[in-house]
Amino acid sequence: MGYVIAAIALLFVALFFGFSRVNAENGKAKTQEKSAIVSEVQSMRESEIKERLLKLAKSPPPTKLSRGAMCYDPAMPLAKTEYVCPKCGEKTLYTSDDGPRSAKATRSVRMEIPACRRIVKQIKGLKIQLDETQFCAKCAPDLKEVPKICLVVHYEGEKEPHRVEGVTSEDLKILQEFLAGKDKHEGDFGLETPLKNHIERLEQLLGVKIADTENK
Repeated sequence: MGYVIAAIALLFVALFFGFSRVNAENGKAKTQEKSAIVSEVQSMRESEIKERLLKLAKSPPPTKLSRGAMCYDPAMPLAKTEYVCPKCGEKTLYTSDDGPRSAKATRSVRMEIPACRRIVKQIKGLKIQLDETQFCAKCAPDLKEVPKICLVVHYEGEKEPHRVEGVTSEDLKILQEFLAGKDKHEGDFGLETPLKNHIERLEQLLGVKIADTENK
């Protein structure tokens, strides 16, 4: 009888530790997924991007463009907001009453960063990543300037990624529209402009120059 009770006890212990391990692994996976603000894994080559940019540059601009809405309600200034770093999980408090530098950073944390994260998840065909570490007091303790959002572009076959500092949600929207094969850019309040008008900024974001392709 004693052996049976001992065996049952050992079984319960094994089940308990097995369940705890599964929960721990699931929690770790969720944390990694939350911290990885990255577009899809599959990525194009730099030469493919150049070809698509060149094609856009040579294409005629669209003739039907929306003028967008004429009226809007201005957003209220934000007093303070809390930033949670997706890399280390540390919290940093931003307040707008410490001057223009803090006010601008507060707006970025409250509005720009969530918008950028949302758009990155919609981008297809190119692996890109957001680097927000400048906004984290733990990851960038010695930062003296206004923190900026950085874009990291990974090309297939390239060892080193292309990095751009100071990107906005508008930049990422242009990038998303370009990779989706669109010929228009939809700006604030529905205002549309030809996407080819933004080629210079696309070159900066993607780290390519179509002039090099045209001269070959």
